[in-house]
Amino acid sequence: MRLFCEPYVRPVPGDQFENEWATMQSRRSPTDEEWRIAKTHHRRGIHVHGPVLSHHRFGFFVDLGETVNGLVELPFIVDPQPPNALQGSDDFPAAGTDIQAVVLDTVEDNRQFRLSMRPSDLARESWERDRAVE
Repeated sequence: MRLFCEPYVRPVPGDQFENEWATMQSRRSPTDEEWRIAKTHHRRGIHVHGPVLSHHRFGFFVDLGETVNGLVELPFIVDPQPPNALQGSDDFPAAGTDIQAVVLDTVEDNRQFRLSMRPSDLARESWERDRAVE
């Protein structure tokens, strides 16, 4: 299974991400049919929820089904205005915590969905008119 920035995020022994990395490595990529179905159910602007799978330096992964993952990158965790600024990965929801997010885009190469859990994105009513990710 290919992961976003895989060589960069591989943890060193004793790293806080080591156990979560093993969890991600044990998941298989979706088949062509599973990915096609997932894309029809997880369109831009659709609200999704699932447990946090693993933390990484660039964000965290969310389980959206048997083989489908979503990625919440650092800029899409909280709204950018202070005092909401992230201090680090300790501010991420704990692994196993169920979160709600909105689909921003698909990442075809990795067969993942880019997600946002910023309150402003979750409250947004129309995604179809604005195709650019803010």
